[in-house]
Amino acid sequence: MAKIGFSAEILDGKLNRRVTLPEDVVVCVSRAVSGPSNSIYSVSDTEAANRIFGSSSPVIQLMNGALANGAPSVAIYRIGGGEAKVENLFGEYTALRTVDASVRADTDLKVYAGLLEGNTDFSVFVVYRNGSIVYSNLPGREINSGIVTLDGFDANSFPFVIGTASAPVAFKDIPAQLNTKSVQTFVTADGVTGTYTVSQANASVLQVIRYNLTTDTSTVLKVNTDYQAVTASSITLNTKLTGDESIQIIFSYRSTGNEYEGISYVAGKDGLDSDLNALYELYDTAFMELEMYDVSGVIIDDLHNAPNIVDTTIDKTKDHLSYVIRTETEEGYEYEWAEDKYVFQAAAGGGATTTNPTLAQLDATGAPVIIKQYNEVDFVHRMGVWCYAQSDIGHFVTGTSGPIPPKSSYSLAVNRWVGKSPVTDIYGTIIENGTGLLGNRFISGTTTRSRGYFMTDTGYPDGNVKKDSGQVNIDLGKYLSLAVIPVTLPTVRNSFTRSSAAIYAGMLPRITPGDSSTNMVITNGIVPMFKLKADKIQKLSEAGYVVLEEKEDGVYVYSGNVPTVDSDYKYIGTGIAIAQVLKRARRAANPYIGRGSNVDIFTTLFNALDASFKESISLGYINGADFNLLQVGMNDLVVPTVIAPKHEIRSIRATLALTDQEYYNSANTGGNA
Repeated sequence: MAKIGFSAEILDGKLNRRVTLPEDVVVCVSRAVSGPSNSIYSVSDTEAANRIFGSSSPVIQLMNGALANGAPSVAIYRIGGGEAKVENLFGEYTALRTVDASVRADTDLKVYAGLLEGNTDFSVFVVYRNGSIVYSNLPGREINSGIVTLDGFDANSFPFVIGTASAPVAFKDIPAQLNTKSVQTFVTADGVTGTYTVSQANASVLQVIRYNLTTDTSTVLKVNTDYQAVTASSITLNTKLTGDESIQIIFSYRSTGNEYEGISYVAGKDGLDSDLNALYELYDTAFMELEMYDVSGVIIDDLHNAPNIVDTTIDKTKDHLSYVIRTETEEGYEYEWAEDKYVFQAAAGGGATTTNPTLAQLDATGAPVIIKQYNEVDFVHRMGVWCYAQSDIGHFVTGTSGPIPPKSSYSLAVNRWVGKSPVTDIYGTIIENGTGLLGNRFISGTTTRSRGYFMTDTGYPDGNVKKDSGQVNIDLGKYLSLAVIPVTLPTVRNSFTRSSAAIYAGMLPRITPGDSSTNMVITNGIVPMFKLKADKIQKLSEAGYVVLEEKEDGVYVYSGNVPTVDSDYKYIGTGIAIAQVLKRARRAANPYIGRGSNVDIFTTLFNALDASFKESISLGYINGADFNLLQVGMNDLVVPTVIAPKHEIRSIRATLALTDQEYYNSANTGGNA
C-alpha cells in the first residue's frame, strides 16, 4: 500500500532525474558525559549545551566544529547515555529512573517510601539528593525538581517500604533493601491487657491504628504514649481494648517469596568507553529514531576507517567491528556479534555446527549448508542508508563523517594514513589491494569487492545491490561527504583534533543552491593538523574525499566531491540544489494530499508544481526543469521530472603567447588589454 503524503525517489543515471529535500538544521550524533540521550536537543545557547552535555564531550566537539564554520542551526542527538534506574519497581515495565543519563546520575540520591499517617493504603515516596528533597508526593507538600521520574507509580497500590524518613536507602541499594508492607488486625475480649505480635518473623512495626467498631472511627496511636514497643514485631497497649474495639498493626518485612523478582538496579552510563560493536549498536538505534526528524544534514564521529573484520590486514586482537545479526524483540533490538560470517551444519552430524566450510555438510549442489549468516556493518554505510530513507519522505539529507586521524603529523605517519591506491591490470581489474584511505574498500574497491556505497536488499554492505525504477544502482554516495584533513579549533574551549567533517557539514547549509563547496574558504582560526602535498590532495579528491588545501590567503575546500561511482552526482553542489528544488515541490504538493481528485484539482496541482520549478530556476538553483503529472492508480499520482542542473566550474585555464610590440602598433587592437 502506498504511503500517505508526499514522497520522492532519488534516481540516478544519465543526468535525468533527481529530487530531494532538507531543512537547514545539522544534527550532531555522538556521545557525551551527561545530558538527555536519544532525543533531539536544539542548540540555541552553546554555553548551555556545554553545561548540559559536558564541554569535553565528543558531541560538543562536533557542534563546535559545525558552528565554527558557519552552520546556521545545529542540533544534538546524544547516543550512549543511560539513566540510572530501578526496573519493575512499580510493576512490570515500570521504573524509578533518573532524568540525567550518566555514570554519576544517581550519585547522592536516597529514597524513602513509607506510610501516610492514618492511611494504610497511600504510600509516601520521597527522594533526597545530598539531604535535600528533590521529589515528594506527600499531599500538600508535593515537590518535583526534575531529578527523577516514577514511571508507573501508584501511591495507593505500592506494596513496598523503602528505608525510613530518617534513614533513606541509597538509590542503587533499593532492590536489596525492599520490604513488603502488610497489615494484621487484632480483636480481644473486653478489658483484657495483652501484647500483640504480628505473625511474620523479622517484621518491623510501622504504624498502629485503633478502631472503634461501634462509632466507625479510628485513631493513630503514638509509640511510648499509646503503646510500648516490646520488640520490632510486637507491642503492648497502654490502655486496654474494649469489646467494640480492635487494633491494626501495619508492618514491613523482608519476604522470602518472589515479590522482588525482576526488580533490579541498572547503573547510569555515558557510552564513552563503548567498543566499536557497542558503538555501532548505538548509531544503528539512533538512525532508526532519527527517521522521524526533518534535517538537512547529520554528522557522526570519525569512523570512516574504523577497523573492520572484513579487512584482513587489521589486528584482530584489538577493537574492531565484527559481523552482526540484528533481531527485533518486544524490548527493542538485540545484536549478536561474531567473528565468522557463516555458521555451517557440521558434516559430523549430531546437530553440531562449524565455522569452517571444509568441515561443513554439503547440500545437493555441493555448497556448505548454512545454519546462520551474519552481516557486514560499516558506520558510514549505515548513515548512507538513513539518508536514503529520508528521500522516501521527500528529503535530501547529507551525512558527513571523517576518518580516524593519523597518530601524529609526522610525515611517515601521514603517508601511511593516506596510503596508496590499489594496483590494477590493463583492464582496470584490481590485482593488489591499496592501503590507508586510498585503499579503503568503499572508496577504491579490493580484489574481492567493487567500490562504492550502495543500497542493498538487506540494508547491509554485503547485501545485493538494489536498483531504482530506472534500473540504475542506488548509490548512497550521493548523500555522503567524507572530509579527511584533521583540524583544531584553537578559539574553542577544550578543542580536540578531529577530522574536518564537522566544519565541512557546518559549511554546507551556507552554500547558495546552484553553487558548490569547491574553492570555498574555511573560517579563520580553523587550523589543519598538517599540510598535504598537491599530488596527495588530488589523489584523495579523485577518490571521493573532501580535502582542505592551504593557500596563501587561507584554507580552502579543494573540491566538493562525494563518494559515488559512475553517478550523476559527482559533487556536493548537485545534491544541495536538488534538495531545494524538492523542498519547494513538496510544499507545493502537500496541500493536495487528501483532496478528492478531478480535472480542476489536477490542473491546480500541476500549476502549483510548475510554479515551484520555475521559482527554483529563477532563483538560480537549476538551469531548467521538465515534468508531467500522471495518475497511475486510483489514489496515486506520479510526477516524472527531468532537472537540468548547473554544473560547477572546476578549472579555468589561460593560454599565453608572446608577440613583438610592433603587433600592437598595427590595426590589431581588438581584445587588447
